[in-house]
Amino acid sequence: TKPCNVCLDEKKCIDCKKPFVLHKNACTDKCPDGTVKIQGEKCEPCKSKNCSKCDPKNLKKCITCKKPFLLLNGKCVKLCPNGRFPNKVTGTCDKCIKRCHKCNNSNTCNICEKPFVLSIDTSECNPDCEDGQVKVGDKCYPCKKNCKKCEKVNKNNCNDCDKQLILYNKQYIQKCQKGTYYN
Repeated sequence: TKPCNVCLDEKKCIDCKKPFVLHKNACTDKCPDGTVKIQGEKCEPCKSKNCSKCDPKNLKKCITCKKPFLLLNGKCVKLCPNGRFPNKVTGTCDKCIKRCHKCNNSNTCNICEKPFVLSIDTSECNPDCEDGQVKVGDKCYPCKKNCKKCEKVNKNNCNDCDKQLILYNKQYIQKCQKGTYYN
C-alpha cells in the first residue's frame, strides 16, 4: 500500500511512512479505539479491559473508558464504589464530599458514612445534629425558625428557643403572655 515503507508481501506491512502508524500489519492515520501509539510508529492494544485510550508508557493504565464504563484509578468499572459517584461528563468515578457514603454529585450527599448524620439543610455529614435541627433516623431536619430544639414528630413544636425568646406552650414568643410570668 502507498503509506507502507517496508512490506512483507502485498497485504503485510512492517513499517509505515510518517505520519502513518502500523496497526495489524497495515498503515493507518491514527490508532483505533482500545489501542495506543507506541514510539510514534505502531498501535499497541491497551491491556486494561474496556479501555478506549491507555497510557503509552503503561498499557495497563487506562485514561479513557469505553461507554458505559467509568474510569477509577486507571481501570474501567461498571459501577462506582461507595464514596464516589459517576460523573457522566468526564466518564470517571469522582469523590463524594467528606464522610459521604452515597451521593449524586460532588456538592451534596444522600447517605453519610456511619456514625455521621446527614444535615438536610446543607447536605453535609456531621458527627451530630446542630442547634435548630432534630435527628430522625440518620438525618437532621430543620426545626421551626428561632427554635433551638424541637420534637421529632412535629418540628413546629419547640422544646428550646434561641436567646431573647421565651418558650410557651411549645411555641416561641418574645414576651410573656398576659397573666403569665417568666420562670
